[in-house]
Amino acid sequence: MSLETIVIAAMRKAAREMVPVMVTEGVVKSVNKTDKTCDVTREGLPDLLAVRLNAITQPGDDVVTIYPAVDSKVLCALVENQTTEAYLLTATDIEQVTGEIKGMKVSWTKDEIKINNGTNGGLTVTPELKTQLSKLTKRVDKIIEVISSQITACSLQPNPSWPATAQGLFASLLKEDFKDIENPKVKH
Repeated sequence: MSLETIVIAAMRKAAREMVPVMVTEGVVKSVNKTDKTCDVTREGLPDLLAVRLNAITQPGDDVVTIYPAVDSKVLCALVENQTTEAYLLTATDIEQVTGEIKGMKVSWTKDEIKINNGTNGGLTVTPELKTQLSKLTKRVDKIIEVISSQITACSLQPNPSWPATAQGLFASLLKEDFKDIENPKVKH
C-alpha cells in the first residue's frame, strides 16, 4: 500500500468515528400534526422532543408524511448525533399517511383513503354499478317495449300519426354505454 492510500483510509476512518450515524428506539408519547413532529420516550435515555416526521427540515409540498400512533415503537435517526435534531425512520403502528405530488393529494387512515380531499365522493364499486345499471337498462327497455306495442296495437284518436311519432322518438333514444365508467388508474 502506498502512503497516500494509508492516509486516505485513516482520514475516512476518523471522519466516520467523529460523526456517527445514530439510530435510537423509543415509544411515541405525543404527535403534533400541525408541526409534523412527535415526542419520543426512550428507556434509560432522555426523551426526544419535536422529532420530525420528515427527514428534511422544510420538506415543501411534494412529500409523504407518516404519522405514528401514540404508544407505537419507533426508530429515530439523530442528525449529526444531536438529540435535538431527530427524524422518524419507521413506526410499528401508523395512524395516518399523507402525501402530495405535484398537486395530487392522498390521505390514508384505517377508516378511509381520500384523494384530493374527497371532493368527488367515494370510488364506485364498478362491478356492482354495472349490475345495477344493467337492471335499470332492462327495466327501461321493457317499458319502451310495452309502450311501443300498445301504441301500435290501438288506434289513437284524434291523432292517428301518434304511433309513428312515438316509435320514432323511442328509436332515437341512445342506448347506455358503460365501457368508460371505470378509471383504470385508480383501483381499490
